[in-house]
Amino acid sequence: MKMLQALVVEDEGLSRRRLEKMVQKHKELNLISDSAKTGVEALRKIKNYDPDLIFMDIELKDFNAFEILTKLGGIEAKIVFVTAFSDYAVRAFDVEAVDYLLKPFTYERFLKAVAKVTAREKSMDLDKIKNFLMDPRADSKDTIVIPEGNTSHFLDGSAVQYIFSQGYYANFVLTSQKKLVRISLKALENLLPSNFLRINKSIIVNRFHIKELVKNKSSLKIKMKDGNDFYISDIYRSKVEAFL
Repeated sequence: MKMLQALVVEDEGLSRRRLEKMVQKHKELNLISDSAKTGVEALRKIKNYDPDLIFMDIELKDFNAFEILTKLGGIEAKIVFVTAFSDYAVRAFDVEAVDYLLKPFTYERFLKAVAKVTAREKSMDLDKIKNFLMDPRADSKDTIVIPEGNTSHFLDGSAVQYIFSQGYYANFVLTSQKKLVRISLKALENLLPSNFLRINKSIIVNRFHIKELVKNKSSLKIKMKDGNDFYISDIYRSKVEAFL
């Protein structure tokens, strides 16, 4: 399994440095060195770095963690809350946090939290999922199989026009319907056939449903056959241009 990019969000200097050292010590984690000390910084750095894992203090000076997650509108990263207050435990698991570290916690307790995260990652092993795509129940070469917990969704891949993130879900827009599945775009990038391409943080498109590619001096835009337009973000621009 690849190393997980981990971001620390903590406003207390001593706690932040202690947690950073724990992350650096773990062989499966890579610390994003630019830790966030406020909610405003957390919003910016989560968007900039797109971490796999976030250790997040709940009560920051400007926002609490739940306000941050609401402002982000759903993220793909796994969340481990770090707090001195036990009152938030139920709410933390309502937003599907992987774990809840109550201060002061030991390194051994930290390791257990990380083990829960890596267990979830390994359960989404890409080789197994790719093999699953070859399931004989898929009666057409155009059928794509999308896992969701214990359920598998069989979709007509040729009819999928584009997919956009919607909180913790992916919304598949087909020619005649929509399908909401609890899966991240990051996971989908590794599952979908080569004719699907991610163009920004929130959108994956099917190249066979693209009508036009519009280049301007400062932007690049895709026009879809159904009339919708999507802008291509700078970090995906070169990949999209090469792909198309």
